[in-house]
Amino acid sequence: MLLAQAQSFCGKCFEVAVMDKERLLLWIRAVLIFTPSSKRIWEVSANYDDIVEFMTALDDHMVSGLNDKELQRIVKYSLKDAEIIKKRCEELGINIYCYESEGYPDRLKRIANSPAVLYTYGNLDFLNDKCVISVVGSREPSEYSVKITKHICADLIRRNCLLASGFAGGIDQIANRVAIENNSRPIA
Repeated sequence: MLLAQAQSFCGKCFEVAVMDKERLLLWIRAVLIFTPSSKRIWEVSANYDDIVEFMTALDDHMVSGLNDKELQRIVKYSLKDAEIIKKRCEELGINIYCYESEGYPDRLKRIANSPAVLYTYGNLDFLNDKCVISVVGSREPSEYSVKITKHICADLIRRNCLLASGFAGGIDQIANRVAIENNSRPIA
């Protein structure tokens, strides 16, 4: 239900700016509790109408099925922690998009267990228009793996695909470097 509710808010401006801030902070805190890219946030929140109702129920110990680590993180992380993250992102020029924010990529909404919060530099509109290929692999690749990764990544870029990879060394780093060398935008 929360996922459906978040979808209904997406792309709409909230009437009160405070509501935007409150909801954003609640989403950030939810990610602190359930960890980034975790399907648990969607599983556990399924019976709640919106993020406010869900997080209130968490704080009131009314949500069932939580594991020990999640219960510990509910106590450990407060809205103050979310506010610290938000403030630091503002200082660094990092954009924050929660699932219900205007600007959250439509393509990500269509995948299972969408990230509840995204932290980005720049505009994400290009994600809706281009092919995006994820490149991941060993942190200690063989010479052959490096050569093939460079070849495949360069070919994908020539075919107008964007490369998405992590920050890890090895194959991830190679994919990002090939994207930059070929005047493409790496997604990391």
